[in-house]
Amino acid sequence: MTIRLGDARVAGYVESVAGTGMVVQALEPLPTSLPADCEVLFETSDTIPAARGMIEAPDRAARRFRVSMTRPKTRGPLLLGATLLARAAGAGTA
Repeated sequence: MTIRLGDARVAGYVESVAGTGMVVQALEPLPTSLPADCEVLFETSDTIPAARGMIEAPDRAARRFRVSMTRPKTRGPLLLGATLLARAAGAGTA
């Protein structure tokens, strides 16, 4: 998955999902400036579901943060939910 933070992008994976939020483990250092608003892109084999969210509780040392989903951006909540559940169920990646 990729998180767009303004002009910056961070690659990572979903560590856990609860309700409309998820904990993201970044695969690279977090940008110095983290905007509150972000775009979440989930790479799948046939499409890229996306959603808007808010960054919460960033932990720079652990490269981890929570994203609270505020609204789906493409193909509605069913595709986004199915993507999250399918990826969370298999090896913890998304």
